[in-house]
Amino acid sequence: MTPVVKLVIGAAVFAVIMGMLAYEGVRALPGEVAREQKQVCQPLEPDPGWQPIPAKDFTLKDWRGNQISLSQYRGRVVFLNFWATWCPPCRDEMDSMMRLANSLKGHQDFAMVAVSEDKTWQDVKSFLAEGVARNMTLPNVTLLMDEDFRVGHSYGTEKLPETYLIDKQGNVRQYIINKRQWDTPQAAACIESFLD
Repeated sequence: MTPVVKLVIGAAVFAVIMGMLAYEGVRALPGEVAREQKQVCQPLEPDPGWQPIPAKDFTLKDWRGNQISLSQYRGRVVFLNFWATWCPPCRDEMDSMMRLANSLKGHQDFAMVAVSEDKTWQDVKSFLAEGVARNMTLPNVTLLMDEDFRVGHSYGTEKLPETYLIDKQGNVRQYIINKRQWDTPQAAACIESFLD
């Protein structure tokens, strides 16, 4: 065989192998996407030696002007969410968050703390007048304002929404970036695993 023929055969074999690998990757993609969508809780670190991180305490005001500290929730599982009305993914996930809070309202040891990164309460109040978001007045939901993004940045939040699941001892156990569908059985099971 001439060197040119060997080169052509080698290139053809390489193309066939790469095509087979690409086909397998594309064929597995829908399953991976479905698995990822169902996996609501993702570990903060994939390292099996990872240890929970103490949640940073903070104090912010609610819409009535009351000073609320995260440490007030010690002994409860806290769903800490950073969001804003100007953030479309935040708005998208809010209804499912409220349905989750409503489904867990019988659990005295669960609290949802939604920290708005808006500049004014008027923006938030306008948003609350819409749809299911009105349920942010549920007894297990606390709405706070972080208008200078100080608390969000202290948690390392750079894009919204971001959610931190904090256990009863005050440790961050899960860290979720971007929106999720929080009213699924998987999400409820994730939260309830911390309530046991």
